[in-house]
Formats: sequence, structure tokens, C-alpha cells
Amino acid sequence: MAVLGSIFFKRTLKQFLDCDDPESDKGLALVEKLRQSSKNSLEHLIHIIPETSGVHQAMLTEICLENAEGSSEELFLKSLDSDATKIRTTAASILSKSAQINPSKLFKKLHESDVSKTEVIDILAFQRERLKPEQIIINALKLDKAHAEQLLKLAPDSLVPLDLDVLHIEPTSIDSPSVKILLLRYFGQVDQAPVAQQIAKFLRDENKTVVIEALKALKSLQVKFDASVLLPFIESMSEVEREMAIEVLKAQADAELVPKLAPWTCGKSEEIRQKFVRLFVKYVTPEGLEKFLKLLEKQEWWGKERSLKCLQRFGNDKLYRAAESLTQHENEFVREQAQRFAAQNIDPADMEQPVSYTHLRA
Repeated sequence: MAVLGSIFFKRTLKQFLDCDDPESDKGLALVEKLRQSSKNSLEHLIHIIPETSGVHQAMLTEICLENAEGSSEELFLKSLDSDATKIRTTAASILSKSAQINPSKLFKKLHESDVSKTEVIDILAFQRERLKPEQIIINALKLDKAHAEQLLKLAPDSLVPLDLDVLHIEPTSIDSPSVKILLLRYFGQVDQAPVAQQIAKFLRDENKTVVIEALKALKSLQVKFDASVLLPFIESMSEVEREMAIEVLKAQADAELVPKLAPWTCGKSEEIRQKFVRLFVKYVTPEGLEKFLKLLEKQEWWGKERSLKCLQRFGNDKLYRAAESLTQHENEFVREQAQRFAAQNIDPADMEQPVSYTHLRA
């Protein structure tokens, strides 16, 4: 029966190709016959389509598209391995127009040695809006630089939310700075707070351009995120990098973030200390001051002295009022510092009196 079916199909196909007007009643009737008997003759169609043109080619391609699913899908994918350019081009054209092809199979095809990666990526490009961005990224990072860049450029056009839970990236395993930059530019467009943690991994990169791009990505995020991911890198940053980082911190600053600045008000840089203390007092709350002082208590005594002196210098009524609710705190360090700040709210003249730090050395 299969042989008879093949003979019937080829005879009908010849009649169709000989038909001068494929859109006539006769032509459309032949197309319908081809459609009904094409399931087992798709490979033959793939070889014939490159030899046709115009309406004939369009109609035959449409028949292939109708069958580009299930077991037939493998036939079109396999045709991408053909030595004949026309066959590969025809298969690629059909696959790129089909919304039924499983992207996972195309991604798998990318890693086969005897296939044109560019052709596969071109096919994927037609499905870019429906591709999972994490799938794009994971597969791109397994390719050489040129193809990785080509594939990563599809990620921003995906309409599928990025699944960060399945994305485990170690920047040190990526050799190409340009690939890192493309990845960071995509991350900067993701409206998910946890993406900041992925971006922050690139802040330790040896390539300063990559670090700048990571800071730009954090700055461009349109979602609130925990900007404390920047803090471990602040002191070792160049002046330009630090300015960008502090801009990000200022943009993301709120009552929850600023207490986390405490350990970095104890360093050697007076500039960082003053900027962080100013930021802290701007958003200080009783709860925030409690957290700040508890973190401060864990630092070296000389760092605590510098931080507290800076707090005294830039303290304001908001800080002093926040301290009033902590004057009976069970923690001795928190209680004593709160009492000193609260006292300044009662008598402004106390702001000129030096704070005693002798107990810090105990």
C-alpha cells in the first residue's frame, strides 16, 4: 500500500507542477489530493520544493508546514544535516515558519558537530518571542563566542519571564567579555529583583568594562532590589565605579536597605563613611537604627568610633527621635548609643559635646 501511495502521490505532484494555474479549480483540487496523501512523502517534497517557484512552491511549502509536527518534525530536523544546500535551506525555511517545532530539539541540534549552528539559530530567531530565556542563555554559554553572541541576542525579544531558579551562572567560566556584556545587558531588562544577585557576580570580574556594564545593568533595573549586593565591592572599586555604585544605592535606598550600610561606615575611607551615614540618617527609623547599631557593635572598636563620630556629626532630628524608643533597649551598646542620640534631641547644645567611647575598648 505504501508503494501504491507513493506512486499516486508522485503522479498527482507531477500533475500539479504541470498545472499552469495552481489557483484554478483544477490546481486547488490537486493540492487537496496532495495534502491528503503527503504524510509519507514529505521527504520527496523537501527535495522537490527547491526546484519550484512562485505559487507552486508556496502551496507545497504550506503542505509541509501542516505536517511539521510529531514524527514528521524529525524529518525536517534531519534535513538540516544534508550536504545539499538547497535541501538545508528548504528545511530551515519550513522549520522557521512552523510554530509547532519543539525549541528543545532545535537547541539540542545546536550542539551536534555536523549541523550549521548559524542556520539553527536563524530558525530559533523566528520563535524568539516564545523561547525560554534561560534556555537561550544556558545553550549560548556552551557555544563558541560568535554563535553564543548570535544566540544571546534573541533573549531580549522573548516574552517568556526568565526563570532565575534554574539559571546557575559562574562568570569565571565565561571566557569572552563580549558574551558577558550581552548577558548583562539582557539582565538589566529583567523586571525581577533576584536578578540583581546574578548581576553582582560580575562585579568581581578582572575586566573593568564588564564591571562597568554590571553597574549599568543594576542602574537600569526598573524594579526594587536589595542593593546591598554592591557593598562587598565598594571599597575596592575605582572612583568611577564607586560613583556609579553609590548612585545605585541612593536610587534603591529605603528604610530596609540603609541599616545594612553599618559595617561600611567603619572602614578607612572617610568619603564612603560620610556618604553612607548621610544616606542612613535620611531614611532612619527606630527599627533601622536598632539594626544599624547591632551591626556596628560587631565591628572593631576603632571602626565603631569613626562611625559614631560621623553619626554625631550628621545626625538630625529624625535620628534623635528614632533613638528615643531605644533608650531602654536590653542590648547595652544599643541602649547607650540611643540614650546619647536621644539626649541631643532634648538639648541641641549637646551636639557640641564629644561622645565618650571608652566603653568601646573594654
